[in-house]
Amino acid sequence: MPAQNAMVLVRSALPQAGLHITGEEFRSIRASGQMTLVAWPATVMVTVEAEADDRISINLTVTNFGFGPIQNKHVRKTMERLVDVITKLEKMATGG
Repeated sequence: MPAQNAMVLVRSALPQAGLHITGEEFRSIRASGQMTLVAWPATVMVTVEAEADDRISINLTVTNFGFGPIQNKHVRKTMERLVDVITKLEKMATGG
């Protein structure tokens, strides 16, 4: 999948994972989630890198303000939700 197509896929995945886009640069997108009663909003940075043989690498960084198990769980769940949506969309796009 070309990197440009991967960026389109990521743009589609973010809202489906409950995140809204807050900024975009060449092959990277920043997004943020909602604040919950017990957790600060997760901030997501997604970077798409083109590799050899038309392969791509999608790198995710998810952080939030705060410490402790509640914050860690929120960050982990945000990352897992986004990975699940990206995986589903990629399978749909490639017929896999």
